[in-house]
Amino acid sequence: RIVRVNDSLGLMSVIDGRPRSVLTVTVADGRITGLYILADPDRVARLEVPDERG
Repeated sequence: RIVRVNDSLGLMSVIDGRPRSVLTVTVADGRITGLYILADPDRVARLEVPDERG
């Protein structure tokens, strides 16, 4: 699902209604300059899963 993370767009992987990971992308001058993936089960479990409409 598309989510907002710290004023940036990100993608949340959701399996069986529970978050599994979040990916965010840093863009500068129209180019991807960084990727950040949060997959720590303890931290991801604390995230709120948005409904499918965002």
